[in-house]
Amino acid sequence: MVFLSKQPKKKCELFDDLGWFLQTLLAVAALMILVVKWRLEKGVRRPPFIFALDFSKQVIYSLVIHGLNLIIAVTLGEYARKDGACVWYGLVQILGVSVGLAITIVLLSIGTALKVEGIHDSGFYGKDTKNPRMSLYCIQLWVWVAIVSVQRLTLWGMMHIFRNPLGTFGNWMFGPIKKDADGMAAIVLIVIPILTSIIEYWIQDDILMGVTGVGAKSPVKYKPLKKEDDDDDIEKSLNMRGH
Repeated sequence: MVFLSKQPKKKCELFDDLGWFLQTLLAVAALMILVVKWRLEKGVRRPPFIFALDFSKQVIYSLVIHGLNLIIAVTLGEYARKDGACVWYGLVQILGVSVGLAITIVLLSIGTALKVEGIHDSGFYGKDTKNPRMSLYCIQLWVWVAIVSVQRLTLWGMMHIFRNPLGTFGNWMFGPIKKDADGMAAIVLIVIPILTSIIEYWIQDDILMGVTGVGAKSPVKYKPLKKEDDDDDIEKSLNMRGH
Protein backbone atom coordinates (compact mmCIF):
# COMPACT_ATOMS: atom_id res chain seq x y z
CA MET A 1 0.00 0.00 0.00
CA VAL A 2 1.09 3.53 -0.70
CA PHE A 3 0.60 4.69 2.89
CA LEU A 4 3.00 1.99 4.10
CA SER A 5 5.82 3.24 1.90
CA LYS A 6 9.30 2.89 3.34
CA GLN A 7 10.17 6.37 2.17
CA PRO A 8 10.01 8.69 5.19
CA LYS A 9 7.91 11.82 4.81
CA LYS A 10 9.21 15.23 5.77
CA LYS A 11 6.15 16.13 7.81
CA CYS A 12 2.81 14.83 8.98
CA GLU A 13 0.00 15.23 6.43
CA LEU A 14 -3.75 15.10 6.93
CA PHE A 15 -4.67 14.46 3.31
CA ASP A 16 -2.20 11.89 2.02
CA ASP A 17 -3.10 8.19 1.73
CA LEU A 18 -2.23 7.47 5.35
CA GLY A 19 -4.18 10.51 6.51
CA TRP A 20 -7.36 9.44 4.71
CA PHE A 21 -6.97 5.86 5.94
CA LEU A 22 -6.60 7.00 9.55
CA GLN A 23 -9.56 9.36 9.24
CA THR A 24 -11.74 6.49 8.03
CA LEU A 25 -10.50 4.26 10.84
CA LEU A 26 -11.23 7.05 13.31
CA ALA A 27 -14.80 7.40 12.05
CA VAL A 28 -15.52 3.71 12.56
CA ALA A 29 -13.88 3.57 15.99
CA ALA A 30 -15.49 6.77 17.26
CA LEU A 31 -19.02 5.81 16.27
CA MET A 32 -18.63 2.35 17.79
CA ILE A 33 -18.24 4.15 21.10
CA LEU A 34 -21.93 5.07 20.92
CA VAL A 35 -22.95 1.48 20.23
CA VAL A 36 -20.93 0.29 23.22
CA LYS A 37 -22.47 2.99 25.40
CA TRP A 38 -25.97 1.99 24.32
CA ARG A 39 -25.29 -1.66 25.14
CA LEU A 40 -24.01 -0.64 28.56
CA GLU A 41 -27.15 1.33 29.45
CA LYS A 42 -28.47 -0.28 32.62
CA GLY A 43 -31.94 -0.25 34.12
CA VAL A 44 -33.47 1.38 31.05
CA ARG A 45 -32.35 1.33 27.44
CA ARG A 46 -33.59 3.17 24.40
CA PRO A 47 -35.38 0.94 21.89
CA PRO A 48 -33.19 0.22 18.83
CA PHE A 49 -35.01 2.59 16.49
CA ILE A 50 -34.87 5.47 18.98
CA PHE A 51 -31.17 4.81 19.48
CA ALA A 52 -30.73 4.74 15.68
CA LEU A 53 -32.24 8.22 15.44
CA ASP A 54 -29.96 9.55 18.18
CA PHE A 55 -27.03 7.71 16.57
CA SER A 56 -27.70 9.29 13.17
CA LYS A 57 -27.59 12.72 14.79
CA GLN A 58 -24.13 11.94 16.08
CA VAL A 59 -23.02 10.65 12.65
CA ILE A 60 -24.07 13.86 10.93
CA TYR A 61 -22.67 15.90 13.81
CA SER A 62 -19.36 14.06 13.46
CA LEU A 63 -19.13 14.81 9.74
CA VAL A 64 -19.79 18.50 10.36
CA ILE A 65 -17.33 18.71 13.25
CA HIS A 66 -14.65 16.74 11.44
CA GLY A 67 -14.92 19.00 8.40
CA LEU A 68 -14.67 22.11 10.57
CA ASN A 69 -11.74 20.61 12.48
CA LEU A 70 -9.85 20.07 9.23
CA ILE A 71 -10.58 23.63 8.08
CA ILE A 72 -9.42 25.04 11.42
CA ALA A 73 -6.27 22.91 11.39
CA VAL A 74 -5.31 23.85 7.84
CA THR A 75 -6.16 27.53 8.24
CA LEU A 76 -4.20 27.99 11.47
CA GLY A 77 -1.44 25.47 10.79
CA GLU A 78 -0.64 26.29 7.18
CA TYR A 79 -1.63 29.94 6.77
CA ALA A 80 -2.01 31.87 10.05
CA ARG A 81 1.07 30.06 11.35
CA LYS A 82 3.46 27.53 9.83
CA ASP A 83 3.37 24.87 12.55
CA GLY A 84 1.69 22.29 10.32
CA ALA A 85 -1.93 21.19 10.12
CA CYS A 86 -1.31 18.07 12.23
CA VAL A 87 -0.24 20.12 15.24
CA TRP A 88 -3.40 22.18 15.05
CA TYR A 89 -5.63 19.18 14.42
CA GLY A 90 -4.36 17.73 17.68
CA LEU A 91 -4.95 21.04 19.43
CA VAL A 92 -8.50 21.47 18.13
CA GLN A 93 -9.35 17.96 19.31
CA ILE A 94 -8.09 18.69 22.82
CA LEU A 95 -9.75 22.10 23.01
CA GLY A 96 -12.94 20.73 21.45
CA VAL A 97 -13.51 18.28 24.27
CA SER A 98 -12.85 20.93 26.91
CA VAL A 99 -13.67 24.48 25.80
CA GLY A 100 -15.85 23.37 22.90
CA LEU A 101 -17.92 20.99 25.00
CA ALA A 102 -18.43 23.73 27.58
CA ILE A 103 -19.70 26.05 24.83
CA THR A 104 -22.11 23.36 23.63
CA ILE A 105 -23.49 22.80 27.12
CA VAL A 106 -24.00 26.56 27.57
CA LEU A 107 -25.84 26.82 24.23
CA LEU A 108 -28.01 23.80 25.08
CA SER A 109 -28.76 25.20 28.54
CA ILE A 110 -29.88 28.50 27.05
CA GLY A 111 -32.01 26.73 24.47
CA THR A 112 -33.55 24.50 27.12
CA ALA A 113 -34.34 27.46 29.37
CA LEU A 114 -35.99 29.28 26.46
CA LYS A 115 -37.78 26.06 25.43
CA VAL A 116 -36.46 26.32 21.91
CA GLU A 117 -38.05 23.65 19.75
CA GLY A 118 -35.54 20.95 18.95
CA ILE A 119 -33.50 21.53 22.12
CA HIS A 120 -35.71 21.25 25.18
CA ASP A 121 -37.35 18.15 23.67
CA SER A 122 -34.17 16.62 22.24
CA GLY A 123 -34.44 12.86 21.85
CA PHE A 124 -38.24 12.84 22.20
CA TYR A 125 -39.92 11.82 18.95
CA GLY A 126 -43.40 11.17 20.29
CA LYS A 127 -44.70 8.75 22.89
CA ASP A 128 -45.05 5.89 20.43
CA THR A 129 -41.48 4.69 19.93
CA LYS A 130 -42.59 2.31 17.19
CA ASN A 131 -43.92 5.20 15.13
CA PRO A 132 -41.71 8.22 15.91
CA ARG A 133 -42.58 11.57 14.42
CA MET A 134 -39.89 12.20 11.86
CA SER A 135 -40.80 15.89 11.71
CA LEU A 136 -39.56 16.20 15.31
CA TYR A 137 -36.40 14.33 14.41
CA CYS A 138 -35.65 16.65 11.46
CA ILE A 139 -36.12 19.76 13.57
CA GLN A 140 -33.86 18.40 16.31
CA LEU A 141 -31.26 17.31 13.76
CA TRP A 142 -30.85 20.70 12.15
CA VAL A 143 -30.97 22.54 15.47
CA TRP A 144 -28.24 20.19 16.76
CA VAL A 145 -26.11 20.75 13.65
CA ALA A 146 -26.55 24.51 14.06
CA ILE A 147 -25.47 24.35 17.72
CA VAL A 148 -22.33 22.32 17.10
CA SER A 149 -21.44 24.52 14.11
CA VAL A 150 -21.73 27.66 16.23
CA GLN A 151 -19.68 25.93 18.91
CA ARG A 152 -16.83 25.09 16.53
CA LEU A 153 -16.86 28.48 14.83
CA THR A 154 -16.70 30.16 18.25
CA LEU A 155 -13.81 27.89 19.20
CA TRP A 156 -12.11 28.72 15.89
CA GLY A 157 -12.30 32.44 16.70
CA MET A 158 -10.86 31.88 20.17
CA MET A 159 -8.03 29.75 18.77
CA HIS A 160 -7.23 32.39 16.17
CA ILE A 161 -7.03 35.11 18.82
CA PHE A 162 -4.68 33.00 20.95
CA ARG A 163 -2.91 31.35 18.00
CA ASN A 164 0.59 32.37 19.05
CA PRO A 165 0.58 30.92 22.60
CA LEU A 166 -1.39 27.92 21.35
CA GLY A 167 1.11 27.36 18.55
CA THR A 168 3.98 27.51 21.01
CA PHE A 169 2.21 25.03 23.27
CA GLY A 170 1.45 22.73 20.34
CA ASN A 171 5.04 22.72 19.14
CA TRP A 172 6.21 21.93 22.66
CA MET A 173 3.68 19.13 23.11
CA PHE A 174 4.19 17.47 19.72
CA GLY A 175 7.83 18.47 19.26
CA PRO A 176 9.30 15.08 20.26
CA ILE A 177 7.26 13.23 17.61
CA LYS A 178 7.14 15.76 14.75
CA LYS A 179 10.11 14.12 13.02
CA ASP A 180 8.19 10.84 12.81
CA ALA A 181 5.49 11.89 10.34
CA ASP A 182 3.56 8.62 10.34
CA GLY A 183 3.75 8.31 14.11
CA MET A 184 2.46 11.82 14.60
CA ALA A 185 -0.36 11.23 12.10
CA ALA A 186 -1.42 8.17 14.08
CA ILE A 187 -1.41 10.12 17.35
CA VAL A 188 -3.33 13.20 16.14
CA LEU A 189 -5.74 11.28 13.88
CA ILE A 190 -6.36 8.18 16.00
CA VAL A 191 -5.09 8.23 19.59
CA ILE A 192 -6.13 11.75 20.63
CA PRO A 193 -9.47 11.77 18.72
CA ILE A 194 -10.55 8.41 20.14
CA LEU A 195 -9.76 9.49 23.69
CA THR A 196 -11.57 12.82 23.24
CA SER A 197 -14.48 11.15 21.41
CA ILE A 198 -15.08 8.79 24.33
CA ILE A 199 -15.58 11.83 26.56
CA GLU A 200 -17.39 14.06 24.06
CA TYR A 201 -19.74 11.47 22.55
CA TRP A 202 -20.56 9.97 25.94
CA ILE A 203 -21.59 13.32 27.41
CA GLN A 204 -23.41 14.49 24.29
CA ASP A 205 -25.29 11.22 23.96
CA ASP A 206 -26.41 11.66 27.58
CA ILE A 207 -27.72 15.08 26.56
CA LEU A 208 -29.46 13.63 23.49
CA MET A 209 -31.15 10.91 25.51
CA GLY A 210 -31.89 13.17 28.48
CA VAL A 211 -35.62 13.18 27.72
CA THR A 212 -35.89 9.82 25.95
CA GLY A 213 -36.80 7.73 28.95
CA VAL A 214 -33.56 7.83 30.90
CA GLY A 215 -33.62 11.38 32.22
CA ALA A 216 -35.59 12.30 35.30
CA LYS A 217 -37.62 14.89 33.35
CA SER A 218 -38.46 12.56 30.49
CA PRO A 219 -41.94 12.82 28.93
CA VAL A 220 -41.86 9.02 28.65
CA LYS A 221 -40.35 6.20 30.68
CA TYR A 222 -39.16 2.86 29.36
CA LYS A 223 -39.72 -0.25 31.40
CA PRO A 224 -36.70 -1.34 33.45
CA LEU A 225 -34.63 -3.97 31.69
CA LYS A 226 -35.02 -7.56 32.71
CA LYS A 227 -32.15 -9.97 32.36
CA GLU A 228 -33.54 -11.45 29.14
CA ASP A 229 -34.10 -8.00 27.60
CA ASP A 230 -30.45 -7.78 26.55
CA ASP A 231 -31.30 -10.20 23.74
CA ASP A 232 -34.53 -8.53 22.69
CA ASP A 233 -34.57 -4.75 23.13
CA ILE A 234 -37.47 -4.28 20.71
CA GLU A 235 -39.96 -5.78 23.16
CA LYS A 236 -39.61 -2.92 25.66
CA SER A 237 -42.73 -0.81 25.96
CA LEU A 238 -43.55 2.58 27.46
CA ASN A 239 -45.04 3.63 30.76
CA MET A 240 -46.64 6.96 30.00
CA ARG A 241 -46.16 9.87 32.38
CA GLY A 242 -48.55 12.69 32.94
CA HIS A 243 -51.61 10.61 32.01
